[in-house]
Amino acid sequence: MTSGATGMVACPEPLAAEIGAGILARGGNAVDAGVATAFAQTVANPMMASLGGCGHLLVYRADTAAVELIQASPMSGSRAVPGAYEPVASGAIPGVVGSGRRVAGDRNLRTHAASVIPTLVRGLEEVHRRSGTMPWAALLEPSIALARDGLVVTPYLYETWDPFLPHPMGVQPSEKIEAEPGARAIFMPEGRLLRVGERLVQRDLARTLERVARDGARVFYDGEIGEQIGRDFEAHGGLFTTDDLRDAAATLGTPTSARYRDCTFVTDAPPGLGVILLLIMQVLEGIDVRSLGWNSPAYLDVVARTMQWALAEAAGVLTAGSPNGAAALLDPARVASVRDRVKRGEFSAASGAAPAREGTTHLAIVDRARNAVSWVHSSGSGSGVVTPGLGFVHNDHMIMFDPHPGRLASLAPRTVPVHGGGPVIILRSGRPWMAIGSPAGALKTTALTQVLLAVLEFGLPLQAAISSPRIHTQHESRTVMVESNFPSGLARALGRLGHRVVVSDYRARVSAVMLSPDGDLVGGADPRGGGGLEWI
Repeated sequence: MTSGATGMVACPEPLAAEIGAGILARGGNAVDAGVATAFAQTVANPMMASLGGCGHLLVYRADTAAVELIQASPMSGSRAVPGAYEPVASGAIPGVVGSGRRVAGDRNLRTHAASVIPTLVRGLEEVHRRSGTMPWAALLEPSIALARDGLVVTPYLYETWDPFLPHPMGVQPSEKIEAEPGARAIFMPEGRLLRVGERLVQRDLARTLERVARDGARVFYDGEIGEQIGRDFEAHGGLFTTDDLRDAAATLGTPTSARYRDCTFVTDAPPGLGVILLLIMQVLEGIDVRSLGWNSPAYLDVVARTMQWALAEAAGVLTAGSPNGAAALLDPARVASVRDRVKRGEFSAASGAAPAREGTTHLAIVDRARNAVSWVHSSGSGSGVVTPGLGFVHNDHMIMFDPHPGRLASLAPRTVPVHGGGPVIILRSGRPWMAIGSPAGALKTTALTQVLLAVLEFGLPLQAAISSPRIHTQHESRTVMVESNFPSGLARALGRLGHRVVVSDYRARVSAVMLSPDGDLVGGADPRGGGGLEWI
């Protein structure tokens, strides 16, 4: 939609978007609203985006005309040494970053051993310290009230623990909840999982947020909360320690950028996946996709094969613990080679991994001064573990490591794995034109590709571009996934072009705010998510 708005918030959680817009209305800037929105998302989407998660925070600062990247990256603990898990033979898990492997007891998906060091709270405090204007405590007040008073379970929220919804990671979130007493107290207060229309009340989380509001991130890492978490994980086989928590840091990173026509795309640094979007767009810049017609069989064929080639290239370049993959992946010779293969009609070879529905959330905000933020933060699908008295589910990000030694994503202590990330800010003439992103690992990369092409090449309105049917393809050669409402005629046409078409309701959930040519703010929120969009 287009409006005369002076500020706008888009994210998958409507209650969080409302809270963020409220901060803008009180005079806060985009970073203030982002902090408030992110904390609200930990209340409104507690399995996929908890205080026990991690994040990547892109900020365009109008005063410096520069994009900053705050990295609160997932990092394994000091006990995450080779041999910490027992791999199960032939136990590949369909992981969205292509590195998941099944281990005995699913310990990298559930139990204390599934969690990396939680860094989100540190990241939110750091971005607020650098660019916020309102008092820290004031930004947490709405989330404290939301957790204490409760919220109605929506269909979107219920999906995050629906026991009847197949979960391709191999362990249902409902199983994790049922196995952990702390999670049962939150999500099964009457002995069964909360249902749509019932109320989710999180009083322990409210008290934890009150302590963070009063004492800042220090209490979460160096103080009482950190000690509680550390003791809990050390006593129950966790792979990070109290010392790991004390050392947890949010760092100022170097964003990765690339040109596409008159736009500069800015995203996070490897081993996050944002660079793959840049590779896809640079390949497609040299192909006349506009002449193929939007969402025609020929267009979808070219886009599918480009996305698959790019993801396959990345699988051989991005390495756990290394921020250096961008230059290699975006090398002009590599871009040209991929483009030539796409133009020749070639399909990439299979590389053994399939996509999955992943947790995570995203927010996009632009304020009156045209500061812009695009933030991705995640606790995956949640491990189910709740430290007694704290009220939040810890992450399951250890699934992003390969338990086998000697591989690009192999398990190692205090190492950042190949992971989702991928927030995007797009500049035109050095100024923000769009803040956009999505949950869902590699799924977000292919979703953002299609949304951005629809807007940039075919002139679709932003909301229409986000809502339109999409495809996904990753590492399985010639396989294209389509949503259940995808036009059957198009699916058959893709089949005739050599693709194996599979129906899969994956859930990338795109949120975006852009500036129209006349300077108005335009927002889009994915109907596949909760569709949160608010403005002032």
